[in-house]
Amino acid sequence: QESRQICPGDSTLVFGNFVKAAGVFSQNFASVNGCDSTHTVTVALLTQPAPSQESRQICAGDSTLVFGNFVKTAGVFSQNFSAVNGCDSTHTVTVALLAQPAPSQESRQICPGDSTLVFGNFVKTAGVFSQNFAAASGCDSTHTVTVETVAQYTSYYELALCPGDSVLVLGNWIRQPGVVQELIVNPTGCDTVATYDIQGIAPPVLQLQVTQPDAALSTGSVQVLGSGGAEYSLDGVQFSSQTNFEGLLPGNYVLYQLFEECIQVVPFEILPFVPEAQQGVYIPNILAPGSANGNDRFTVFAAPGHVLDLHWLRIYDRWGSLVFERRHFLPNAPDEGWDGLIDGRAAAPGVYFWQLMLEYADGTTEVKKGDVTVVR
Repeated sequence: QESRQICPGDSTLVFGNFVKAAGVFSQNFASVNGCDSTHTVTVALLTQPAPSQESRQICAGDSTLVFGNFVKTAGVFSQNFSAVNGCDSTHTVTVALLAQPAPSQESRQICPGDSTLVFGNFVKTAGVFSQNFAAASGCDSTHTVTVETVAQYTSYYELALCPGDSVLVLGNWIRQPGVVQELIVNPTGCDTVATYDIQGIAPPVLQLQVTQPDAALSTGSVQVLGSGGAEYSLDGVQFSSQTNFEGLLPGNYVLYQLFEECIQVVPFEILPFVPEAQQGVYIPNILAPGSANGNDRFTVFAAPGHVLDLHWLRIYDRWGSLVFERRHFLPNAPDEGWDGLIDGRAAAPGVYFWQLMLEYADGTTEVKKGDVTVVR
């Protein structure tokens, strides 16, 4: 007899047949002496080794060694091995691919000359900086920092300073040319220096030659002496290179000079012509209230030193009602005369009558009367 062991799924040849299961098999054979001989084969089934398995996780881009090969993708891999009893044993490796951590990023802005701490280093220039870190899963996570340099702002202002004027700079009135600087924060948050360059302007000296009316010409004129590239105006609105203004009726005027950004003014007066034949006294007969060409007030004009005092001046409407009275004032003072208003309202156009008392330099007095026409 004999004993044999087979692994599950295997077979053994017993008496010409392949046997796959456990059992006792006998067969008679004739011996040399002619008698039968019995041979018995006992087949035993070995215990099947339990299959083994393991699970592995890898990060994207990594690999693991499975049965002698590097595996980079997820899958199930099996291989048979010989157990201690000689039977095959199956080992299975399950490889899973871990989720790839999403990369993170941030942007930073730095002012010129400043720096920012990136991964342990101070960075002063623009650039893109990346570094890998271990995520909770053990896989690498990439963090990227983009550094931008903010554009440098320059704040420079030119301010014109006219003679005798001042400019407001940083809350202070500046009266002299020069440079003023201040450290300010611009819209990007970076410090910058604001520079105010205060430049003095030197306009040409404004000199006038005034020609008064005479017996031949009832209007006066004004001439600018030396223009120096400036422009001029009598109303402060319309400027031109004209330097001679003629046809000026008696009254008070202002000549405006515009040079670059500066305006200068010089007042002057056109006096009415006083004929010597009337003891040096002239009383206009036209009143044009609000006129820019003179005759906007009614008063008495006289040669210098000729009249000592105007005792009174009275003006009446055509019905004889008193509309204006002034006492004890001097001639050649339009502001002291009648402005064409009655109780604060404009007098109607028409003829008004006046009376006045003069005291001359020699102490004599005279009462005069006449009329004046109001035009609008």
